Amino acid sequence: MLDRQVADWKQKTEKTTPDEAKARIDALEARVARMEPRAISAEQRAQIAKFVQVPAGSTYVMVIASDMDCTDCYQYATDFQGILFDAHWRHEMVRVMAHRGASPKGVAIETPNPSAPLPEAMALMNGLTAAGILFDLTQGAELDPNGSAKWVAGIAITRQAGAYSSTGKAVINSERADRHHAARARWRA
Repeated sequence: MLDRQVADWKQKTEKTTPDEAKARIDALEARVARMEPRAISAEQRAQIAKFVQVPAGSTYVMVIASDMDCTDCYQYATDFQGILFDAHWRHEMVRVMAHRGASPKGVAIETPNPSAPLPEAMALMNGLTAAGILFDLTQGAELDPNGSAKWVAGIAITRQAGAYSSTGKAVINSERADRHHAARARWRA
């Protein structure tokens, strides 16, 4: 049995150049990376922390949303929550279905006006850039969860493009997202 397996392996690799083998290995590693849960490494955490310190006399507020239909979103959002907690940001964690501000990259920083981001959004953008975490800047925001009538920035953790939930359902259903946001607006009113 072992001799046959070795013979099969030799036959397959005889026709493969080192460059072809490397390309196949790289493709397999990319597929595995899409399936592994996302996490923020200690090095990335340190990079982000450098940029998210709240300036003296300021209060930073962030709404952290994670897609409920995604297998790794909540844990990844919790990683971000820990960083912001350590930096003394006020924050609220929410779980959502098919978030409207979803990014193909799986991370969206939301601010009312992307051409003039809120200071919280800028701090987080700089931190994620330094940490090498891909994100999109999108228009959107939430009312301050602590009752003030001001808009606050948000970060939405959603499924990455090409990723699937544990049920095999792909990416986003915008009609369901619209219904969810309408219900959420009624609840907040």
